[in-house]
Amino acid sequence: MNVYQHAIISTVAGLLIGFLVAPSRVIEFMLSALIFGTVVDFDHFVISRRVHGEWRFLKGVMRNPLKAIFDVQSVVKSSEEFPGEYRYLTHAVENLVVLGAGIYTGSILVYVGAFSVGLHLLSDIYADIFMW
Repeated sequence: MNVYQHAIISTVAGLLIGFLVAPSRVIEFMLSALIFGTVVDFDHFVISRRVHGEWRFLKGVMRNPLKAIFDVQSVVKSSEEFPGEYRYLTHAVENLVVLGAGIYTGSILVYVGAFSVGLHLLSDIYADIFMW
């Protein structure tokens, strides 16, 4: 899935959780879900290093940082360059790290972030199975 799709899913999840849990903090919940749910994809640079032995994807984004947000497909040419099993594993690890941070800090916003990362992982799996 692309960054726009993840941003929409994360934003909606954050808004729903915010309205259900703490309506006065709905914007904070939405922003937490949005940030955690989209930043999680920066693991792709680590995956590219592991799979390809180089940092070409990171270099491509460093030349034009807006590509990481608005045109990531021009940097990542195909899903073959980022095999699903690597993305799933790193997203699952990141989810556990964020969940652990939530347990450690007790911050509801970090828990919302962990939920958003988990939702990101599930949406990637769904997209890989049913959409592509």
